[in-house]
Amino acid sequence: MNILAIDTATVVCSVALRQDGLVTYHASVAGKQVHIEQLALMIQEALKTGNFTETPPDALALTIGPGSFTGLRIGLATAKAYGSVKNLPLSPLPTLDAMAVQVENALDENSASLTGILYSHRNFIHWAVYSRSEQNRIWAGDYHYGTLDHFLEQFSGGQCFSPSLSQLKSLLGDSA
Repeated sequence: MNILAIDTATVVCSVALRQDGLVTYHASVAGKQVHIEQLALMIQEALKTGNFTETPPDALALTIGPGSFTGLRIGLATAKAYGSVKNLPLSPLPTLDAMAVQVENALDENSASLTGILYSHRNFIHWAVYSRSEQNRIWAGDYHYGTLDHFLEQFSGGQCFSPSLSQLKSLLGDSA
């Protein structure tokens, strides 16, 4: 199966193409306004790299949040438009789940949990706690949103991952 994947939930805009189980294209660019300026070009390059200029891939996968409202709108509108024109199924994926899959191997077998954290704004964050299933895959319990203080009250330890480390460290100060 050939899947074009789009992630516009954070300040990083990413596009990847998976062909028959292998990632054959991946590009990421970070910064303000890169989503609107670069997403279509990145998709075009991915399709060209995968020889999908005449026929489309089999499906689209895209992150659906939490994340930047504007970035998500750009990604969702682009994917919806392309998917509608090419009659492709859209596979939504929560942003934290997409990030968790990338760091899944970091969760050692003895660790009880892995917590994904995504900075929102001011003192607010999104987080989800991941555990291993019986099939040895990670899965999320509930998704949470609240202040950093609320998170710290509930956090029971374990490993964490976040693309927002610099923002979180500045919020935590000396307790980071």
